[in-house]
Amino acid sequence: MKINVRPIIGQPGATIPLILSFEQADIDVTPDECLVNGQIRFDGELIVRDEKTIQMSGSLKAQIPGNCGRCGEPIKYDMNTVVDAVFVLKSRNAESVLYEEEDDLYYFDGKTIVPDEVLRDNLLLSIPMKMLCSDDCVI
Repeated sequence: MKINVRPIIGQPGATIPLILSFEQADIDVTPDECLVNGQIRFDGELIVRDEKTIQMSGSLKAQIPGNCGRCGEPIKYDMNTVVDAVFVLKSRNAESVLYEEEDDLYYFDGKTIVPDEVLRDNLLLSIPMKMLCSDDCVI
């Protein structure tokens, strides 16, 4: 998916509200990596920081089926995670520049932002290693 950012480029503080609903295949998440029940939803916004930087922030929600890590019962994990990523205008030298303080750094072409990688990374990194049916589950 692509988001046109031309109307807000060069206007620090300008925003584009985002409500995105999509399937896991839309962000290249295979069933081997993760199964998702139904649609994945992102609610948030794009915020212009300066003429070369746009921040994407909001929440990502999905329902992940699995089994309890203690008792083995089938469960549905309601994932709800905060997304906070920075897109930097890609230039010829963008790959050689070091951004020490930005862990979630992505690139855009000055016209559109493709949020697929941000959404994919956040989805996969937000799934717990051991899902539980409840905090007090005992075997």
